[in-house]
Amino acid sequence: MKVEVRKTNLDKFGQMTPEKAKKYMSRGIIITAIFLIATGVSVFVAANADEWEDLKQAENQWLYDSGVIDFGELGDRNDRVAWERALMEGQSFYVTLFTRIGIYIGFFFLFIGLVGFAITGTGDERTKRLLITIASLILFVMIFTILFSGFSINMNIT
Repeated sequence: MKVEVRKTNLDKFGQMTPEKAKKYMSRGIIITAIFLIATGVSVFVAANADEWEDLKQAENQWLYDSGVIDFGELGDRNDRVAWERALMEGQSFYVTLFTRIGIYIGFFFLFIGLVGFAITGTGDERTKRLLITIASLILFVMIFTILFSGFSINMNIT
């Protein structure tokens, strides 16, 4: 009677070619970069929402002073500008939440590529240790930020 050994996903790391590992690493870097740029743009928009509101209110006041719009239109436009500012500040939370997931996916691809390249790569032992160390650091950063990103410490010194 012959027992069939079932291969798991961990067994596939040994079968990964260096080219496939490089693909995983490059995809991980590209995905992470795209989502980091989206996060940066979102935070920039939220940080500059008050300057945008001041600019639009000054424009509306100029239109009112020059007689293009009346007082009711000025109030309506300023209310709309205040609403858009609130949306610009609020979008940062949701965009950052979703882009964080994309960054973790990119880091995971990068981790798989580094481990696969370290296992199947043709480099020397020091290079393989370096790749495993970098992959471990990426995994540590992912776990640390996932577990502790909801905590904040506020210190008020008076």
